[in-house]
Amino acid sequence: MNRHRPVRGTLGVLWLFWVALVLSGCTTASPQARSTPTAAPRSASSPSAPPPCQTQHLLLAFGTFGAATSNEAAQFVLVNQSKQSCTLSGYPAVQLLDAQHQPIRAHVRQVTQGFLYQQQVPHQFVLQAAGKAYFVVSWTNQGCGKLPPGVGPPGSFASPVSFLRVTPPLNQAPLLVATPQWGGPFCPFRNFVNISPLEPYNILQQPR
Repeated sequence: MNRHRPVRGTLGVLWLFWVALVLSGCTTASPQARSTPTAAPRSASSPSAPPPCQTQHLLLAFGTFGAATSNEAAQFVLVNQSKQSCTLSGYPAVQLLDAQHQPIRAHVRQVTQGFLYQQQVPHQFVLQAAGKAYFVVSWTNQGCGKLPPGVGPPGSFASPVSFLRVTPPLNQAPLLVATPQWGGPFCPFRNFVNISPLEPYNILQQPR
């Protein structure tokens, strides 16, 4: 009987070692199942764009004029007079005024293509210090005042426009500019005018 005791002892030790190995495997697997994946590193953000251009830093001036048959258009230029860059995007707010600076009831429509400029989609761009941007006001000219019968719907009229009140995007303070007399009064048919989006002046299209 004493010869077999070492064998039993050896088997007992092996059994205990196997049990301990199984238990250790269970205890190490549990923390791995509960671990939270590490978040992927964020890519470096691009530098922020300059702030929107402010009215007090902009100069508004008449640019150029073009006409073909009864279609007329004028380009107006905004100049950044500050020493810092700023951003412009979209359309300016345009109001028609008479010679006494009183508002004229008009229909101002935002368009992406028209006479005197190529097709343009509103977008944001940076206006450098002393940089220029422009927009176009276009209209149909059929004369001033109450229009004669047969020219448009009955009662059609065209009010003489002497000034434009222009508010840059994301601003409340307006700018004022006189409308030159391009061989005659500025009288948009039925007080309808179209305005283009703002664009950098370096891609200004010359009058056709």
